[in-house]
Amino acid sequence: MTLLSARNSILVIALCALLACKKERIVSDIPSSTTPSQVTTAKEPQSEKTYDGPFGLAAGMSSAELERVGFEAVPGHPSIFKGKPPKPVDGVDEYIVLATPVAGLCRIQAKANVPVANGTGDQVRTEVDRLASLLALRYGKHSLKGDLNDKDVYRRNPQFWMMGIQDQSILYGYTWSSQKTEKPLPNEIAFIEVTAGADSMIAGWGSMVYTFKNFDTCRQENQARAAANL
Repeated sequence: MTLLSARNSILVIALCALLACKKERIVSDIPSSTTPSQVTTAKEPQSEKTYDGPFGLAAGMSSAELERVGFEAVPGHPSIFKGKPPKPVDGVDEYIVLATPVAGLCRIQAKANVPVANGTGDQVRTEVDRLASLLALRYGKHSLKGDLNDKDVYRRNPQFWMMGIQDQSILYGYTWSSQKTEKPLPNEIAFIEVTAGADSMIAGWGSMVYTFKNFDTCRQENQARAAANL
């Protein structure tokens, strides 16, 4: 695991098989001679399950559960869902989740878009720092901060910082890793990454990616599915 694995597009895997059953009101068969006092009804349906994980989601959620809280599968990519979670965060524009039939939900990406930025990327860095500050309030201080530049041209010309972010020669972000933070990460979270990204020299984003402990199972399922097509 590296600091900025989150900079890669999250195109992974297929969806949960563990479907939540719909609870229906059931009335027992009643003979015509039965009096109203003899009628037996099932218990009223319980309220839908809620979660205290990131954005009101949780590791292992099934496709049915994701759809029930407002997510939809991306056409052509049944393992990828987009939507608005039960507990959205101000300033975050997009939510993307990944899951597989066995492991269920295993990764969440939340993007805060920065539609206008200067060449040095001040606005994008500010957004990444803002997201990191919010995470620090919830999970404690980050375990690693990265500000990496592997091309001398960008070190000598900071006005092209956004170009370096776009071609991934510059990496900027924070990581919270399980067992390396001030306090344990809850809700089966393996690590969290906040990173900078860019579509162009003038537009970018800050991205939060939550990777859960079942992600390896997701990856194995995806590899097995790909191999089955050979």
